[in-house]
Amino acid sequence: GIEAPVGATSVVAAARSRPGEPSSLDRQLARLADQRAAEILQAVRERRPRAWLAVDDLDLSHRLHERHFVRTDEAAGLTEGGRRRAVGALQGQLEPRVVT
Repeated sequence: GIEAPVGATSVVAAARSRPGEPSSLDRQLARLADQRAAEILQAVRERRPRAWLAVDDLDLSHRLHERHFVRTDEAAGLTEGGRRRAVGALQGQLEPRVVT
């Protein structure tokens, strides 16, 4: 019962390391995750969807709230547990909120 994705995000310029700064794999992955999260948040601001979810094998949890992010396993892809979390997150965003 979930509609197909709307589309792909645009590319936001990546932050570059300073000249002479050591470039470790962890730093590169962190920069890539920051760039990916920025692309997603830019698309959300532009499209203003009623509900949205990012599904990625990069760890974007430091930039995206858990109700908007499900991390996949790069080897296994979206597992059954990930699928359940994704559906639950979207359903939670679409349920009317009761203000008390």
